[in-house]
This record gives sequence, structure tokens and C-alpha cells, in this order.
Amino acid sequence: MARILIVLLLFFIAGASSAQQKLLMLNGKEIIIKDFSVKNDLLTYKKINGTREKRRTIDKFRVFSVTDSVGKENIIYEADTSFDLSVDQMRIFIQGEQAAMKYYHRPANVVGGVVAGAVGSYLTFYGLPVPILYATISGRFSPKVRLADDAIYPDQKTEEFIEGYKRKARDIKTKQTLISGLIGFALSVTFFSLYEGNVKF
Repeated sequence: MARILIVLLLFFIAGASSAQQKLLMLNGKEIIIKDFSVKNDLLTYKKINGTREKRRTIDKFRVFSVTDSVGKENIIYEADTSFDLSVDQMRIFIQGEQAAMKYYHRPANVVGGVVAGAVGSYLTFYGLPVPILYATISGRFSPKVRLADDAIYPDQKTEEFIEGYKRKARDIKTKQTLISGLIGFALSVTFFSLYEGNVKF
């Protein structure tokens, strides 16, 4: 009986894994899905979340492709104007974004955000724009692409890869500095409030 249950369980797992597909977004993110359909400008898919499945609908123009369990890729992206990247160029651009998500880690972004938040806290509520402004300005500066393994990213020296990397790195930098700045602002305001409340003149 136990052997039968194990065989059935393995069969179920194999069947479930074979039905899985990978949705590749234009922002470089990958989502594991079960199935999908495209109607007009909308793409509907079932997102696998543990043992639950949730049906989602998104704009198809945010999607590059869907790859099935055997590796067959269904291209959703369409370059319909002379300003758009071709399919091959967009693929390289997305690889640059994914490289930034994997390799771009700058603790200095968090430190700078906390400092900006602490500085803004001196103005109490009126200083809230300080960390926001700092995140906006720092996010405009693109970091350098520092990769070396050509086997992993053979196209890392192309214009599309570099631009994809820099764009995603700027997004990451802005998000990190903004969140850490708001945290630094909140902690500093709380500290000064408690400090002033305990000081007796």
C-alpha cells in the first residue's frame, strides 16, 4: 500500500511539474505559471503559489515570452514600431536587467538613504521630502556594469545589455535609498521625540 501511495505521489509531482511554464516579463522578472491565454491586449495566466493557483490578468505588452516545461518558447513581445527593440535585442536587454538583479548590491545605497532620512528628521514633518528627493536624485545616476564571465553573459558588452543593466540598477538604487531613507527618517524622528521628552530643563 505504501509503495502504491509513493508511486502515485511521484506521478502527481511529475505531472504537476510538466505542466509548469515560465513567464518572462520585460522587467526581467520570471513567474512560474500553469497555463495562459492571450486575448486582445491582455494575457491571462494561472500563477502557482504553493498548492494554490491564482488567475491573473496583465497587459501583454509587459510580457516577453512564455516557455513551457520542455523549453519551447512562445514569444509574446512584438516590436511594432521603429523605436522598439527587435526580439533579439530585447532578449539581451532583459538579460542585462536580470544580471543587475543578481549582481548589483550596494550597501552604500542603504547607508546614504538612512543618512538622508536622519538629516531630514531635523526638520520634523517638513523634512520628509529630503529622503525622497535624495532617492530621486541618486537614482538618476547609472552604476557601471562590472561583469567578467563571458560564458554566462556573452552579450554583456552590447549596448542593449548595458542599458538593461543600468536601467534595472537605477530602479534598485532608487528603491533601496527610498525605503532606507524613510526608515531612517522615522527612526530619527522617534529618537528625537523620546529624547526631548526625557530632557528636563
